[in-house]
Amino acid sequence: MRFSGKIKGPAPKDKVEHFAVCRHCRQVFDRRNLPEVVWHEIPDHEPAPAGEVLTIEYVLEFVPADLREVFFPTRRPKAGSIYRGINVEMVKVKR
Repeated sequence: MRFSGKIKGPAPKDKVEHFAVCRHCRQVFDRRNLPEVVWHEIPDHEPAPAGEVLTIEYVLEFVPADLREVFFPTRRPKAGSIYRGINVEMVKVKR
């Protein structure tokens, strides 16, 4: 069984709200794409490779070991808890 997080709250009014500018490398990234978000949270990172789709496996090669537990906790957060500023609601994903 797989689980996926679901963010509570109103949907963005415009698609532009899904994008952010990285404070470090000044690259625009999509906040709905987990590998892109993690890439831009890595300290002292370079801009993401142009024209390449980032995967979690690729990004994990660059995440320092001490930050892996922050990005990818070994235990699931409890439903209704606040995790990194996100109100977590666990939902079952059908295969």
